[in-house]
This record gives sequence, C-alpha cells and structure tokens, in this order.
Amino acid sequence: MFRRLPSGWPGPIGMRNSGMDDEEAAEQEPDVRFSFANERTFLAWNRTALALIATGIAATQLLPNFHVAGGRTILGLPLVVLGALVAAASFWHWRSNEKAMRRGERLPRSPMPFILAVGVVAVGVIGAILAAYGGSYADARLEALIGQTVERLVAASERPDLRYRVTL
Repeated sequence: MFRRLPSGWPGPIGMRNSGMDDEEAAEQEPDVRFSFANERTFLAWNRTALALIATGIAATQLLPNFHVAGGRTILGLPLVVLGALVAAASFWHWRSNEKAMRRGERLPRSPMPFILAVGVVAVGVIGAILAAYGGSYADARLEALIGQTVERLVAASERPDLRYRVTL
C-alpha cells in the first residue's frame, strides 16, 4: 500500500534509510516535531468532531419544531454521526501517519477532507429540504419572554419612540 523511500533518502524521521530490515525500520523514533504536528492535526480534527456532535445535539434539542415530523432529529442525528465518524477516522489517520513516519514511508493520504465535505453537503441538503417545507415555532412562554426582552431593549435604546419588530 505504501512505497518505501529509496535507500539514502531522508524521510520524516529525520534520518536516512540505510537499508535496514522492516523490524529495525519499524523501531525508529520519528523526529518529535513531526509527531507533535501529527498530534496537533489529530486534535484539530477532534475539535471539529466535538463541534459537529455538539451542534447535532443542540439541533435535536433547541431548534423549533418543523412541519416535518422528527425534523430536528432528521437534521441533528447526521451531525452527531458525522462527528463520530470524523473522530474515528482522525484516530485511524493519526495512527497511520505515526506508523509511516516510524517506518520512513510516505505519509498516507488523508480521508478527512472527503469525509467532512460529503457529510457537510449531506447535512446541508437535509437542512435545505427541511427549510423548504418550513419550520413552525409555537411556544407562547418563549414568545412572551422574547417580547419582554425586546420591550426592555427598546426602553433602554436611544430611540424608544420607534417601533421594533423581532422575527425568529
């Protein structure tokens, strides 16, 4: 799957491949800068995964009800699944990079941009479909709270004589 660098070529381990066998090559410690960079990339992908999961949970709990039954779940669940997939793939990719660096091999291509792009497009299409059918928000207590908040903001504004309209 991965090609070995020709003998004598420097790899990410900061040493030259001197024709050692696979076991010796597998034991080479990579340059710590490359390991830290790989780890930072892994952590960045995991921040993205956590953001997707949190957004998915927020969508299922905080968005208004849609005219489509289960609309919040239809929108939020793919975000949670995408976040879990990104987290799992980021670990797999981190581990593959570490192995390749220790063996002096070329780094494998990252599947992360493809996974994330396909997932975000899918969620975007789902969101567009749900938006096309319209959302419905009918919570009298929340509307009253928003109305009171807007009244307070208007009273404290420089122009309390103007009429303000808030749309959610």
